[in-house]
Amino acid sequence: MYTKLKLKFYSTILFLFFFEFAQGQVAGTLGFVGKSPLAQSFTFSVSSLDFSSANVTARIINNGAKPVTTSGILWGFSVPTIISYTGITTNGNIAGNNYTNTMTGLAIGGTYYIVAYATNEAGTSYGNVLTYTHGTVYNATTGKTWLAVNLGATAFPSSISDSAGYGTLYQWGRLSDGHQYVRPTASSATSSLSSSDVPNNGGLFIVPGSSPYDWRSGQNANLWQGVSGINNPCPSGFRLPTTTEFTNEKNSWNAGNADYGAFTSVLKLTYCGRRYVNNTNPQQYVGIWGYYWTSDTYNQNSYFFRIRNTAAPDIAGDSRGSALAVRCIQN
Repeated sequence: MYTKLKLKFYSTILFLFFFEFAQGQVAGTLGFVGKSPLAQSFTFSVSSLDFSSANVTARIINNGAKPVTTSGILWGFSVPTIISYTGITTNGNIAGNNYTNTMTGLAIGGTYYIVAYATNEAGTSYGNVLTYTHGTVYNATTGKTWLAVNLGATAFPSSISDSAGYGTLYQWGRLSDGHQYVRPTASSATSSLSSSDVPNNGGLFIVPGSSPYDWRSGQNANLWQGVSGINNPCPSGFRLPTTTEFTNEKNSWNAGNADYGAFTSVLKLTYCGRRYVNNTNPQQYVGIWGYYWTSDTYNQNSYFFRIRNTAAPDIAGDSRGSALAVRCIQN
């Protein structure tokens, strides 16, 4: 009889524990009647707003035992907390309603971790974590994700000839050391070739005086290969595309359009021109043609993807001392 009563007593305690825990109580507060002390938040979605900002929609599910005094969105390059974050927005007590806040200062190609938070007298609680990469586009036909703009662009272009979307121009295989800033006139240049993969010249444009017209003395065809490749100028997780990847994109476009699909495609490529190897024309063909490096090489040169206002896009080659645009693809 004693054993049965004892089992019945413990069964009742277990039932009360699971029932009260399901009602939002904190483990260890058996018999506490009411809400969990901390508030509960949920982060629903994030969407690009413009070149450097995005909107996040979240909700405070309940206030907890005490009113919420501050709530909002946190974001960072790692999972953020109220004491460690890249950016923060704040609201008052808006429990029960969805709210949308704007993240600002975002970098194109930057991957951010986003959480909603809510603070009351009991402390700060966090919602689920969303991961978001800013400034990308996806082609459902090829299954590839790209940066939405050229490296160095200052805005999403409004047309194929919008200079804000032209970006900077890179000598093939070089890192982002300053040599890529060549608009609107030629930057300082040197005829001294680099003996290493990383030129020690303060970011000067290198003008090779003879064949093979490469900025590097002793060519290296292994630069710009993959996301971990030497001198990869793309954001983390991105790399230079191959000729095949550019060709596949072209084949998915509407070639009947006036721009052969270059700007009306998801990539919205622009007539960014190039900087010729001899440095005499820092904006050759700008507004007329667009040149985009690939990671592929041949003999002493490298391949590029070209769009033109007079012919269909194609693949061609150039010396590595010329400077062309870079459009990155996600690995």
